[in-house]
Parts: sequence; C-alpha cells; structure tokens
Amino acid sequence: MNAMKEGFRGKSVCSPAAADYQRSERLRKEAASCSIPTTASEIERVNSLLDSSELKNALARMDGLLAAMLKIQSDLEKAKNGTLYPWQQDGPTKKYPQFQGGDRTASLLFSMRQNQM
Repeated sequence: MNAMKEGFRGKSVCSPAAADYQRSERLRKEAASCSIPTTASEIERVNSLLDSSELKNALARMDGLLAAMLKIQSDLEKAKNGTLYPWQQDGPTKKYPQFQGGDRTASLLFSMRQNQM
C-alpha cells in the first residue's frame, strides 16, 4: 500500500504523479469493460440474500439474543430501583440522626455517638 502512495513500483522507481497516472489508467481500462447491472438482476440478487437460510438462522438467533438483552436491561433497572428481589422491598431501613450544629466538642460527641450505632 505504501508503494502505491509513495510512487514506487517493483524495482523501478517512479514519481508519485506517475504512479497516480498508472493507477488512473488501470481504472479507466477496468471501467471500460464493466457494465451497470440491471434492476431485475439486482432485485433477484437481493431477494436471494433475503431468502438465504444463513440469514434466516442468524435472525432467529438474534431474536433470542434480543429477548435476553431486554431481560438483563429490565433486571438492571429493577436493581437500581431496589425492586428486583422481594427481600429488597421490605427490608429494615437504618436512620441516622442529623447533626444540629454547635462547636467542635459537640461535633466530636455527635460523631462518637454515631459510630456507636
């Protein structure tokens, strides 16, 4: 690929412009021999792809994968909300007292009382 970019071909050296010219000449020759497919042939080709057993098998596998992915997404959302398992809904809740303010001694005593809980 670098040989094409830099203009080097085989053992002989040519400039990048000459390499571009050679490449464009090859493309012109190729374009002269190709033809645009007919609409009917393209429709037939696409229909054969859509009717292929490989595509049908892949789509059948994807349906199962989609269902599994949706289940995982639903479970993650329930886990975030705390509703995934029954024991999450009626478990004990812990309440922490709020510090009402004061000096450093009051905050130290509050912190020590909170750590005892």
